[in-house]
Amino acid sequence: MNYIIRMKYLRRYIIMKINLLKTNLEPLYGYINISPHATPDQKDIAAGDILSLDHILDAGEAEELLALDIIDFIPYNLIDHVLSGWISKLAHKGEMVVGGVETYSLCKAFAAGSIELAHFNGLVFGDGSTPWSQKKFIYGMDFLKTCFVQKGLKLLDIKISNLRYSIRAQRP
Repeated sequence: MNYIIRMKYLRRYIIMKINLLKTNLEPLYGYINISPHATPDQKDIAAGDILSLDHILDAGEAEELLALDIIDFIPYNLIDHVLSGWISKLAHKGEMVVGGVETYSLCKAFAAGSIELAHFNGLVFGDGSTPWSQKKFIYGMDFLKTCFVQKGLKLLDIKISNLRYSIRAQRP
């Protein structure tokens, strides 16, 4: 029985925590780890579309959804649809953590000369080696805060560290 079928069978009996990955390097224990690059031999990572979670979850089933360093890889014309879909998967009182490059800190560090041009370019554009390593749009923290509030989420926590931000929001 493959990973996704097992999870659909078991989901009534477990708390659903989802970790969305653009690579296969950061699986978390206790989460359903989903990556578009997972291979059949990876038992702890399910292969699947991370923009639409319909193949894993029904509406209101996730207690937590982590999407760290994913948001900047989503095309601008899809961002509203993707965020609405992710939010619909959250249970009431479920939380979502989204993170990306913090543009103000990045530009400030670059202007001060504290980061190299290659590092700056990697954070802004990605490295371009695969489709999921080329960034589509830098949304920024303020954009996502506004989106979350407009979509009815309660902002719980905002962190900035190492030129990256994360926003924790809760569905009422």
